[in-house]
Amino acid sequence: KEEFKFKVVVCSCVEDLHQYVDKTELTTDLDGTMPYSHSHWIQQRIALEQFSCQTRAVSLSLDDFTRRLRESAVELGGGGTLEVAQALLVAQGGEYTRLKEEILLAAKRGESLLGDIRQRLSQTPTKEPSSLANITAVERLLVQLEETERTFDEFWQQHSARLHQYLELKTFEQDFKAIQCALDRHLKTVSELTEVGETVDRVDTLIRDLVAFQKLCVSEVERAEELVSSGERMLRGRHY
Repeated sequence: KEEFKFKVVVCSCVEDLHQYVDKTELTTDLDGTMPYSHSHWIQQRIALEQFSCQTRAVSLSLDDFTRRLRESAVELGGGGTLEVAQALLVAQGGEYTRLKEEILLAAKRGESLLGDIRQRLSQTPTKEPSSLANITAVERLLVQLEETERTFDEFWQQHSARLHQYLELKTFEQDFKAIQCALDRHLKTVSELTEVGETVDRVDTLIRDLVAFQKLCVSEVERAEELVSSGERMLRGRHY
């Protein structure tokens, strides 16, 4: 294609090269003036590649973790138990903490690398273009890592909030069933209170039993009222 056609000039010596490329753009081995140290370039590139690999590994780990979080949320939505939700919150919270530490370690490594390159650059009379390029590369990776961390934190906050809401809902359901069963038992007991007592002693005994039963009923009713308040609060939160 026409756009791929360009003129090729073969230089037979360095002097010929200088006719086409300015000395400021050539290294000293080509009689140029551009500062360049191959050993330093290799050291920086190795460190840069290691940092780049570390950030990629962290990113892949985060992608895998967020994928599993989404899958677990779907499974819970299908009817997970309170115990399963509690175990998930503990396990996933621990994994979040571990991954967060990996992000911070990677960022610390990048900041250290950036500082080393800048220090090297400050010690040279003229700026090495290769070092400037490496600084740009490290800064770009650090920005990407920062954005990844922010996205990860936001996702975890939303997911953990949903898990806590699910735990709250399951706890409410469990308490509701327990109180409902207790009140049903008390209603049955009340319906069976037909004895009036044939003696004074028996009447006194029945009264004592009734007072104790009344205290128990009051306690259960108070629990029921607290549960109603809790349910109303959950509804006001617009999460359910």
